[in-house]
Amino acid sequence: AGAEVAWRMRALDQVAAGPEKAASNWPMRWVLVAVGLLAVVGALVMSSADPFISVWRIDSAGESITLPLRDSHEVDGQWWVPFIYDFEVDWGDGSPASMVTRFDDPDRTHAYAAAGDYTVPITWMMETIYFNDEGDKDKLIEIPNLGAVGWKSFYYAFAGCETLGLVA
Repeated sequence: AGAEVAWRMRALDQVAAGPEKAASNWPMRWVLVAVGLLAVVGALVMSSADPFISVWRIDSAGESITLPLRDSHEVDGQWWVPFIYDFEVDWGDGSPASMVTRFDDPDRTHAYAAAGDYTVPITWMMETIYFNDEGDKDKLIEIPNLGAVGWKSFYYAFAGCETLGLVA
């Protein structure tokens, strides 16, 4: 959202027909900044207060998990409306968190140095998860909190997750 505010401010500058006009638009620029900051603060408060939390079982060192994300969905009979992803993943092993911004983002995959059960909280915007009986479905063992991360769809979200127990 912060990048969108910056983009809107640059667009406003480009529309202005010169320095005098850009200077006269300063109140509009501050309105855009204020609206953007409110959106960012609202998103941070909502989603970091109630993260999506999943627990994954890793059987051996070097094993990885990939978050199964979907690129688009149907809205009003129209396909190819993209899901929005802009979230932070704490992989639960002390490594730095990752930011994921696309369904195919390479940062949605993480390799673990040791076997064990890892609690993985996700904060911010993650509109769907989509196992569809594929991928690392057998490594997901628990979802203690679905959270408030902007869910739009659970279509085939946990299909094939045979080892999934608790979903709260």
